[in-house]
Amino acid sequence: MPANITSKNTEISDDFSNAQWLRYCRLTVSTESVEGKNEEMIEAIDLSEFRIRFIVDQACVGKPTTAEITVYNLAQQTIDLIPGPTNQEIRNKNILVTLEAGYESNHAIVFQGELWWKTVGQENETDTYLTLVCASGSRNQNYAVVSASIKKGATQQDILNVVAKTMSEKGVAMTGQPTLMATKLPRGKVIYKMAKDAMQGIADTNNFDWYIGTNGLVPVPRDPSYDPNTQAIVLNVQTGMLGRPKMTTLGVNVECLLNPLIDVGSIIQIDNSRINRESYDTSYGAVQENFHRTETYDGADGFYRVIARQHVGDTYCQDWLTSMICVAVVGTTPITPGVNSFFPNT
Repeated sequence: MPANITSKNTEISDDFSNAQWLRYCRLTVSTESVEGKNEEMIEAIDLSEFRIRFIVDQACVGKPTTAEITVYNLAQQTIDLIPGPTNQEIRNKNILVTLEAGYESNHAIVFQGELWWKTVGQENETDTYLTLVCASGSRNQNYAVVSASIKKGATQQDILNVVAKTMSEKGVAMTGQPTLMATKLPRGKVIYKMAKDAMQGIADTNNFDWYIGTNGLVPVPRDPSYDPNTQAIVLNVQTGMLGRPKMTTLGVNVECLLNPLIDVGSIIQIDNSRINRESYDTSYGAVQENFHRTETYDGADGFYRVIARQHVGDTYCQDWLTSMICVAVVGTTPITPGVNSFFPNT
């Protein structure tokens, strides 16, 4: 196994470069509802041998991760194995879709969620397709409602526990613990609203963002500081970075070969000298944008937090990449030295 990357000049062995061209993709779709069943006992069909094209979108906006997955040239009897109507919204079927992607030596689940829409069509004279539109935690997003009375003196943690319990009942568990204020309620209150709205209220009060990913609800701090024990994923031309990062008013846009280890909230390290800046915009109404362009968005020593991420892949074409929008993280305590993005410390 190659040594960990501790600087931008560290050489990477041939074993690592080989790991980025042996693609891996596995797609399974359950043929029955997953409600109340052990995941390992669910019957599913494996569509991995067909051509698969996918886009997986994930952002820190308080919404589920979504996936649009297209499979080509399936027989009609195979399509019929997937429950639910064709070209219609699929409600309450709880059909689990799991997509793994990466490379033979390093792959992971990049999406797991419920089927929401199933479409069939013909792309040309010879190729037919099945498109699956899916979302992680979609049942929670649409049906979870908090109805609770909170006593006087309750802490922010108490309120979070009530909301998190409601969300977990719809299949979305908390996968991290945000930093919460130490205040207590001066009087009792009643919460009766959609769970997603209640969670957003807690997030705004306690200065964190959140999203629903493969493993559940993930809180991401808005604070630009970072945990010094965090390991950063190094991105450069040797570890798969494509082109040059670009600084925009939203953050730093970065592309790399598909990396299943990168999630929203991940810390990456890039060489600040490789970042291209946007030019000054002379068009009418661009005053605000130009103001932001004059601000410094560079992360200390090139450290950035991913706030939006998209995996794009096609098993029969060249598309196999991860696109990110990142914001700078700063702090006085040095972050753990960056590690090779495919071979972290073990």
